[in-house]
Amino acid sequence: MASVRTGKATPEAFKASFEQVVANEAAIKAELSAKTKAELLREGGPYLEMRYANEKKDGVVDAVYRQMIGEYALGESVTYGMARDSYQKAVRRMVEATDADKLAQYVRDREAAIQEAEVRRTARAEAMANPQTLNDYRSLMNAHIREGKTRHEAFLMLTPEQRIRYDELEAEGTREAREARKRAAQNEVRAAGQTTGGQIIATKHTRDGYDLFVVQLADRLSREDYNTVLAGAKRLGGRYSAFRGNGAVPGFQFRTREDAEAFLKLTGGDAAAAKDQVEQRRDAFADDKSQSAVERLTEMADRMEQDLSLIHI
Repeated sequence: MASVRTGKATPEAFKASFEQVVANEAAIKAELSAKTKAELLREGGPYLEMRYANEKKDGVVDAVYRQMIGEYALGESVTYGMARDSYQKAVRRMVEATDADKLAQYVRDREAAIQEAEVRRTARAEAMANPQTLNDYRSLMNAHIREGKTRHEAFLMLTPEQRIRYDELEAEGTREAREARKRAAQNEVRAAGQTTGGQIIATKHTRDGYDLFVVQLADRLSREDYNTVLAGAKRLGGRYSAFRGNGAVPGFQFRTREDAEAFLKLTGGDAAAAKDQVEQRRDAFADDKSQSAVERLTEMADRMEQDLSLIHI
């Protein structure tokens, strides 16, 4: 495999090497068994060390041998069944299909991966030498902790300026996470347990004359389901009005057809369109907070008008 990695192996040598590993399984495992479990885990690499740390030594030996077989897949995924030797047979099929071009491509891919890993290592080293982001500081702290330091000791290894900046970044990260959870709660839209259809009626506000799109549902909902769809309507900027005076159309009222259509889909069990509309409304309000205030005042006036009309009735 060393000659494969340097591009010196021929397809014939590669295939012969694989057959030697298969034919000498017992001898190879006996040689591996002469090592300690700690040695096997260390030589097997980080994944094997983590995965088999609590396994018995025989299991670790089998894992290391399987890893040797797997090297001949040249980094490609192996598809195999549940039979005992199915993995080995699957790798053999891949080995038998290997030609000079495939070996050459493996060398190129491996060299590219090594270069990419080196770039990442260099970037990490630079970030730890001069941390800028919260992840940089956390990586630096974790590196000190892995060396045996406590978190407090790792913190004290930072310069005074770095400690201040690290605390600021942690506070900002906590605040951003809190805001993200708040936004998610504000934008939550749920479909009711009972689904129904309905129709959209285009009309005008009876007093102010602006466009209204009223959704009238086909079925009467339970109180719980009604509260769920009402919450969704409010997220979309709508509300329910039972007012019928002056030619008003009762139902769930919205200022745009898009919001009404999204609400109608929501009552049918599809919340995707409603969530999209809620996100767009939140973005629009963030860009124009005065419009948000106007909408709240308009809604307040509408409710006052509705309450007065009900009292007169």
